Amino acid sequence: MAPGYVEYRCFVGRLAWETDDQSLKKTFSTFGKVLQSQIIKDSKTGQSRGFGFVTFASEKAMREAIEGMDGQKLDGRHITVNQAQSRGNNGGRRAEVGYQCFVGRLAWETDDESLEKAFSPFGRILRTKVITDHNTGESRGFGFVTFASKQDMMAAIEGMNGQKLDGRKITVNEAQSRGNSRGDGGGYGGPSS
Repeated sequence: MAPGYVEYRCFVGRLAWETDDQSLKKTFSTFGKVLQSQIIKDSKTGQSRGFGFVTFASEKAMREAIEGMDGQKLDGRHITVNQAQSRGNNGGRRAEVGYQCFVGRLAWETDDESLEKAFSPFGRILRTKVITDHNTGESRGFGFVTFASKQDMMAAIEGMNGQKLDGRKITVNEAQSRGNSRGDGGGYGGPSS
């Protein structure tokens, strides 16, 4: 991406399984020129994961699409439409801290790399970490994904909570703030709900 490049990208959630790239593009083209439409698919089955992204040529088209389509029906389902944060365009101030999701009910074989691959469609990831047992090195069945922006984190929570990863239905929530306490065994917080 060239310096100064701005991407006008929407996250589209709660899509019907039959919605494809073409129908997504056709629907959103009524708001302006669509540069790209993409339904995110399961890497193993090729089936839609129920969300996608639409990239517009202008901010005006993107804003009108968000306003016009959020909560509307597409292929029989009420969809959600939000602005997706451009990858790599986070202003740099929160990059060290980030916005963290707690991911629970992970399959034992899920590692940092597969966690990152599953969550990368939602935006710029700063870090992924599957928590392991100190003695055995085996997964404890949960982990964390840290995003550069709150929008990307919220899109990931909406898009991944209840989805299957490595054959297991996972839970995804906003992680609790670490606060100023250093005596909490590493500073990781579970779900905030």
